Amino acid sequence: MNASKKSTFYYHADASAIGGIIRQPFERVVSSHASISLAQAGGLSRSPRVEGFEVEGIVSARVAHARVWGNEDPDRGYRSVASATVEGFNVLDVVTADAITAQVSIMHPYGNRPSEISLFGSQFVNLQVNGSPVEPVIDRRLFGAGRLKTAENEDSHSPSFAELLAVAESQYKENEDERQLLVDTLGERFSLADPRQDLEEKGSALCSLVQQVTVDEPIQGFGRVIHVPDFGNIFLGELLLSRFAAELTMVRVELGCTASGTVSGTSVRTNGRTMP
Repeated sequence: MNASKKSTFYYHADASAIGGIIRQPFERVVSSHASISLAQAGGLSRSPRVEGFEVEGIVSARVAHARVWGNEDPDRGYRSVASATVEGFNVLDVVTADAITAQVSIMHPYGNRPSEISLFGSQFVNLQVNGSPVEPVIDRRLFGAGRLKTAENEDSHSPSFAELLAVAESQYKENEDERQLLVDTLGERFSLADPRQDLEEKGSALCSLVQQVTVDEPIQGFGRVIHVPDFGNIFLGELLLSRFAAELTMVRVELGCTASGTVSGTSVRTNGRTMP
């Protein structure tokens, strides 16, 4: 006989605290540390706790850890969560932070109701660039601030995918002058398409938890992007939305100095599907 008459939910969640690749002055893969994936059946998984991580003085972390879990809430639906934290994050003594956490939680309600996406828990603690504190201005709309209650979301606790996509479109339209300045300063690859267009053509839409940062010259800030001369570019709070998933990277550093390569600090991705 069948063990269950219910539909099956397929969980999916991944988390990585730190990783990347160094190309200069040597080639080395910075293996993903504190990396973990959730079993399709759900449950809870924790990565081994990594302490004293360092790659030749280029990137280091005091502690890194991650966890993923998935479970059914009998009153609401299925939840999958991915969380990663790095403490004592340091890239060439230019980008430092006491702690950085990325966390994404998706609730898949019973029936045909829209999935709800929560970003609570994602945060920067004492982020600094070149020894000066940087306090990113967080777009609270991505956390549900200012939501208008409708028949579709009146019972939901967090924004739906459609609501987050609307915020992404608002960010794109609101920051037109800043986006053009970014392109004029750093090049055409920073020219972004409308998020809805990217979703249709590429399968995902880019937005950011960070609306803006204030930095001291000669360092320049462009929304989520910080440009440090003779060092590289720092990207904060990048959120990729697709139809059934959300992927968040809190810090991504593109090195362009005596060291080149890319390093990310705390990346998480989660989704899931009910079948049939």
